[in-house]
Amino acid sequence: MRLFWVILFLLTACSLRAQLPEQPNILFIIVDDLNDYQFSMSGHPQIQTPNLDRLAAEGLLFNNAFATSPGCAPSRASMLSGKDVNYTQVFDNTDYITEFRNNFNEVQDNALVYTLPEILKDSGEYFTYAINKVFHNPSNNDYDAAGGNDCARGQSWNRMINFGETGSVTAEFEAYKYLGIFSFGAIPNELESQLRDYRIADSALLFMDNYASGTESACGRPFFLALGFKQPHSDRFIPEKYYPQWWQENLNEIMGSKPYNYPADRYPVNGFIMPPQPPEGEFADYYALPEGSIAQNLADKGELNSFIDSMVSLAQVIPGLAALYSGTELNEIITRTFFAHYAMNYMAAVQYIDHQIGRVLDGLEAHPELADNTIILLVSDHGYTIGEKRHVAKWTLWETVNRIPMMMAGPGIPQGEVVHSPVSLLDIYPTLLEITGVDEPVFPDGSRYLDGASFLPVLNNPALHLNRPVLSYIRNQSGLASCFPQISVRDNRWHMIRYQANNDGSGPQNVCDNDTAIYEWELYDIGYNRETDPEEWNNLAAISDYRPLMDFLQKTLYDSVLYEQTLMSAYLEVLGAQCLYDYNDVIELSSLVYDSDGTPLGDGYHYRWTNSLTDDTLYGQQLSFALNDVYESTFNNSDYISFYLHVIDSASGIAKGFQMERLALHADEVPSGDITMDIDNNTLEIISVDITGKYDNFYWMFDTLHTSDYFYPTPYTFETSGLHTITLIINYGNNCSVSVSKSIDLDQPLPGAGLDEFSLFPNPSRNTTQLKFSGEITGIRLMDMQGRNLPVTLIPEGFDVYRVEGGQLATGNYILRIESNEHTRHIRWQVHGN
Repeated sequence: MRLFWVILFLLTACSLRAQLPEQPNILFIIVDDLNDYQFSMSGHPQIQTPNLDRLAAEGLLFNNAFATSPGCAPSRASMLSGKDVNYTQVFDNTDYITEFRNNFNEVQDNALVYTLPEILKDSGEYFTYAINKVFHNPSNNDYDAAGGNDCARGQSWNRMINFGETGSVTAEFEAYKYLGIFSFGAIPNELESQLRDYRIADSALLFMDNYASGTESACGRPFFLALGFKQPHSDRFIPEKYYPQWWQENLNEIMGSKPYNYPADRYPVNGFIMPPQPPEGEFADYYALPEGSIAQNLADKGELNSFIDSMVSLAQVIPGLAALYSGTELNEIITRTFFAHYAMNYMAAVQYIDHQIGRVLDGLEAHPELADNTIILLVSDHGYTIGEKRHVAKWTLWETVNRIPMMMAGPGIPQGEVVHSPVSLLDIYPTLLEITGVDEPVFPDGSRYLDGASFLPVLNNPALHLNRPVLSYIRNQSGLASCFPQISVRDNRWHMIRYQANNDGSGPQNVCDNDTAIYEWELYDIGYNRETDPEEWNNLAAISDYRPLMDFLQKTLYDSVLYEQTLMSAYLEVLGAQCLYDYNDVIELSSLVYDSDGTPLGDGYHYRWTNSLTDDTLYGQQLSFALNDVYESTFNNSDYISFYLHVIDSASGIAKGFQMERLALHADEVPSGDITMDIDNNTLEIISVDITGKYDNFYWMFDTLHTSDYFYPTPYTFETSGLHTITLIINYGNNCSVSVSKSIDLDQPLPGAGLDEFSLFPNPSRNTTQLKFSGEITGIRLMDMQGRNLPVTLIPEGFDVYRVEGGQLATGNYILRIESNEHTRHIRWQVHGN
């Protein structure tokens, strides 16, 4: 059977190679700082990217593509040289030497370098043409300017051009700075044709027109045309037509309306939708990181703090604004307003660059004979964070920065398919060589030069199960985390980050001591199809059950036994799964494992099972485990049991694959819930929520149109009359849920009185705030977002004002339940720090 799968794999690979043009043109589009905002990647819900979406629909979308570093210079140096960052030794933009080849020398033991366009030019007889930023420094794009004839140049390119905005339009940017001080803003639409990226598209269109007509001097060769679009990299001065409707030109407009959707889960929306935040509170995932940790240090290096300080200072001098809000309240509004405008500016830049890409695609399609022989590959050098984990910038190792758009289309490429296997920017080099029929370069001793792996197999079968972990690196230039690379490992399900401090903290910070250096960890279960924790809100690294998994993932790091190897893809299925297991239950697990080529695993391996509650070791593709083999006291004191599958190479004894399953115990702890609600006109408010038992999380459904994961969701306004259903879904145990549903008929609305007016100020605050309430308060409760009661003290201060003291509260969102003689109302209280 194994031989059958191998033969089938080879036949299908050959079949795809036969479908591709023999020596296709390559249109390579690299976009600077483009994250996953595009609609086809389930990005921002309000964005419009019809051309990126068209490219994805006409070809392959790689849903789990990653950069090798979260910065321009290290990422591009690695991608274009085909070498891991540990070889290039460019971990940061400041590591990069202006002339590309000067980064490779005997001192760093990396003197040999071959670039992708160089090999295509010299070994594949391609005409290589770079327009603007392809390598990190666009004016030194590894171009042999002194080479004379285009057809005989050295280095990477036969031809290269580089330009910025026109001089006249650059001078005008000053007048359009946001609030007059920030280097981004909305500019008149008529300036668009003078912008750099518009001119890049113009240059590409001219080349393709001339090439198609036979008037372009391309040395009689197929072309490798590389377009380096700048946007959405800063500075972002974008024509006003690309901005969403909530863009505000000055802070005075804030007095009339907030530009962002408020509250954050409001529906219908009343503003720009901000990036999602954890249900525990804004930036709760950032504050959950150890204070002063390397992760927080990297996040703090973004542009957020300095921008907000400038915004707050500016707001203090706007007439009427400071009087309208308290100091803390004003700072909160200013912070959110800046975030919203920065994000809207980024969105505008993405929509603008989408239009330029569309112009290029239209120009190619205008020449069918050219389009029928051209492979299109679009990537970004890395992503970008817009407020997630309290970070605005790149230079962190989270998915918002390391995950990138990657799409490939053209003759022989499947259409409308999605690849979920992880791929790296390193894989582009060998893939394009295989597509074009060009041999890979080798070291002088004949060993393989390239560090990536061709993803040609998934071009034939996008559902192929390949699992080659992607490594990404960053290293600070000075201070904390400047001695050793910080490393991200991303396989087909899990994302682990290892941070390494300079030393143990007992001496000077700039002393490098690998033997005593302290490590910090993050681990996220993203899911095979990004279905579990794509936002990386739930860091699992501190849970001991996940230590065996982290030990395995460490073996894929540089200089480890599984470095640059494609792992076995292992999937576990619970047979006859129960929501919660009792002591006398038997757990049945089945495994499905694929070899490194994506075919079902054959002979030469054995399956070893271990677990978190006993020392038992069992073997076989299936596992049957009686829970009463666990000491009863251990079982009673454990909420979970974890099972680990180790796929062992019988010849070497090395585990080439690993997967785990964590199952919840104790069947007597099924949760239940109850809700009460009130309706005023067409607006429904949840009055009380009671959940008993153990649960993982919950969410709300209002009919089928809206969801919220807040314990007390924002009052919801129905847009139609008639019967409506409100459902609270409570998730628990082993992928189980219970739901509580209630219906209302808006043709026969619930009787309701007017609402008593109340307000909380300042909000956010620390542990004390003030409540203004026009009625008599008969009771008050303070709850966290999981509905747990917390201590609270209410102190009357006169004139319908009460002081609310909440004790030592962690940063996050809380709910104050205010009870009066006639009504019960809830208000969300944001607490920042102790």
